[in-house]
Amino acid sequence: MRPRIKLKLTPAEQLMETVSTVAFVMIFVLLILNWSQLPNIIPTHFNAVGKADDFGNKETLFLIPILAAGLHILMTVIQFFPNIYNYPVKVTEENAQRLYTVGRQMIIAVKLEMDLLFLYIFYKTVDVALGKATGLGGGFLVIVLGVTFGTIGLMFYYILKAAKPKKEN
Repeated sequence: MRPRIKLKLTPAEQLMETVSTVAFVMIFVLLILNWSQLPNIIPTHFNAVGKADDFGNKETLFLIPILAAGLHILMTVIQFFPNIYNYPVKVTEENAQRLYTVGRQMIIAVKLEMDLLFLYIFYKTVDVALGKATGLGGGFLVIVLGVTFGTIGLMFYYILKAAKPKKEN
């Protein structure tokens, strides 16, 4: 059984939480502000190069905030239980606090990236629907994958580092 440790949020985690929550709320604000201006047919899918390639009723736009809300809430709950995460190293009494901190930071960072991604997709979907843009922008998929896997790779490195025994001074 892994130890359970109550961890306080670091200032960096608090900042990420704040930015994440603001991005999440902005999706709903944009929905409310733009709903009446939107045409009945809007883009519902973008291809790998960021161009709209499928269209549907504007009511489908509700899927983005609903999906964002579900994932935001789920990840917020999960971040409070770092003892249940699947770590690539053995969790011990000695390294648990360090591992849990890095694990929680990864969840918070990925949640932030996810909320920013949903906000961006929502914003660009509205822009395309209103004729202000033609797509998500060049390199969108490469940037999203690079940031996501970069974060996970960096956190994996920090987890391996946190698993090592602390050197005595």
